[in-house]
Amino acid sequence: MTLGIFNVFLTVLGIGSLALIYFSFIGSEIAVIMAAICGISYFLVYALDLAKIFPVSPNKMPRALFWIEVIGLILSIPLTLLSLIYLLLPTEGAGISEVSPSTMLLGLVAVIVVGAGIVIFATKSAMRQREAQGPSR
Repeated sequence: MTLGIFNVFLTVLGIGSLALIYFSFIGSEIAVIMAAICGISYFLVYALDLAKIFPVSPNKMPRALFWIEVIGLILSIPLTLLSLIYLLLPTEGAGISEVSPSTMLLGLVAVIVVGAGIVIFATKSAMRQREAQGPSR
């Protein structure tokens, strides 16, 4: 259950970050606030994982994953700071989007389907690994 919730959180964080790109371009202030929250969330997830606070696999973390998490941790800092700075500075106007509502809806459906697939795959894969390792002592 916890693993599934964590996978949903990470997937929503990743896909939500992609959705924020569009809303940031059209000048949505809520998108900037959400970008700051995403930056803080990324920082916490990566910092806690690198500090081995989350349940740790008996296998050593692959080097590539380690560096992805380190880079993600570093990038979360300017994301948070720039979002907060943008909120404090006066803005002169918002951008204009030429994306049709039907295209946005189709994109949203595609993102939800992909997100659900990622969560299902990651959760089932992790559960299979736990079952293969045998019961915990």
